[in-house]
Amino acid sequence: MRILVTGHEGFIGRNMLAWLNQEEGWYIDGYEWHPTERPNVSDYDWVIHLGAIADMTCTDVEAIMKQNLEFSQWLFNECNEHGVNLQYASSSSVYGDSKDFSEFAPCHPQTPYAWSKFLFDRWVFQQDIKIMVQGFRYFNVYGKYMHLRGKRANAIVKWRQEARKTGKVTVWENAETIKRDWTWVGDVCRLHIDFIKTVNGSGIWTRSCRRTSSFPP
Repeated sequence: MRILVTGHEGFIGRNMLAWLNQEEGWYIDGYEWHPTERPNVSDYDWVIHLGAIADMTCTDVEAIMKQNLEFSQWLFNECNEHGVNLQYASSSSVYGDSKDFSEFAPCHPQTPYAWSKFLFDRWVFQQDIKIMVQGFRYFNVYGKYMHLRGKRANAIVKWRQEARKTGKVTVWENAETIKRDWTWVGDVCRLHIDFIKTVNGSGIWTRSCRRTSSFPP
């Protein structure tokens, strides 16, 4: 099995490489975004596309659309042409301010990042797909290497750092009323591997791992 991981130097990418390299007989390569250098996917069985501008506060719409949407479209077309299966990271942010997080739920993206993910979700399943394409809408992933995101690291990283320094954690006002899903990065990596091994089909999955094959217009 030959696999290319995009965004392999990022938080999830580093973990993904470590998990994939534990699989016997699997050969793993990495690729990081470059504006003029594109990967040759033709020698691989799968591409796991994790690379993106993941800063939800970024307002450079041109850069986000170029890297998150247009490059993802190019990558799909290359995989589809060469018979290389594709897994890619979507995001729960596509749902926006909603209480319905099923795969069939209407999406209301509210940031350039969320829009870039939603537009690719919508576009890719409108294509003439000749390969397996599996998208995953991540929810609040945490774990090893999360500190690489700096100020964008989630609350779990910040609480751990504060606990080590002061022996306590400070939570926000009314925190007891807020419910969030937290997903350990190891479970994310294991899920990708399990899907490569066992799921013969295309679709998009949320944390519930139910598949859909269609999207709202």
